Amino acid sequence: MLTERLRFLRESAELSARGADRVVGLHPNHWAALEIGRWAPKTETALAIATAFGASFEWLVFGTGKAPSPRKIRASVASAKPRKSKAA
Repeated sequence: MLTERLRFLRESAELSARGADRVVGLHPNHWAALEIGRWAPKTETALAIATAFGASFEWLVFGTGKAPSPRKIRASVASAKPRKSKAA
């Protein structure tokens, strides 16, 4: 389930939902809404999340393929520059 994969990415990166918002460039509280299933991400938002966390788009959205390791997730997030908020 997408919500479980989002939580896995965030927890593996050792981030709060607000921290995940900053890494991806989402408005505050947007990640939390995605993670509880209130909203589904737009394609561009899902791509930004997958890129920032070192995951494939297919794994994030469809659950196909291999999940990134927590180590890869932390390395990807560490090298990602915090992005300015954008409409998502």
